[in-house]
Amino acid sequence: MDRATALQMIDWLLEQGHVAEYQTEFENFRAGGFKGTSAEKNADWKELEEDIKTFGSEFTVEDFRNCTTVIAWDFERAAFLARVCHHLGYLEEREAWEIIKERVAPLVRKEDFKDWKEYAVSFLAGRSFCFGANDVDVILTTNDLLGERRKRLFWQESPLSSL
Repeated sequence: MDRATALQMIDWLLEQGHVAEYQTEFENFRAGGFKGTSAEKNADWKELEEDIKTFGSEFTVEDFRNCTTVIAWDFERAAFLARVCHHLGYLEEREAWEIIKERVAPLVRKEDFKDWKEYAVSFLAGRSFCFGANDVDVILTTNDLLGERRKRLFWQESPLSSL
């Protein structure tokens, strides 16, 4: 990967992203349960629900069944890519912050997530539905971001509406 490729990927994630390919399928999935969705997607979603039951101290399966969009998966990937590109020297710190503050944050606000938990559910749902990865490590990390810890974290101190 190089700077140009990274910037193209960030543009794609913010202008089209996985949501363009998967949102309709996700909505159909939500409307009909597991009917009409691939066996692989069904297995991924059932695994997510089992992982939430076991490890999701800050979530319930119902939170995921009420999720309406997988778009936070694209937002988080774009912000992560901006941070990684800065670390690798492809972007100046100022450029990475501009992407996060001027491109990602306005799109997050536009989606009108009510709080970080709803945003995290969209991210995890998107990760599971679009990517099909095991979610335990991300669930545990997200529990920490949302839950009570001795040291207050950004998600606990700053409401999503403050973006």
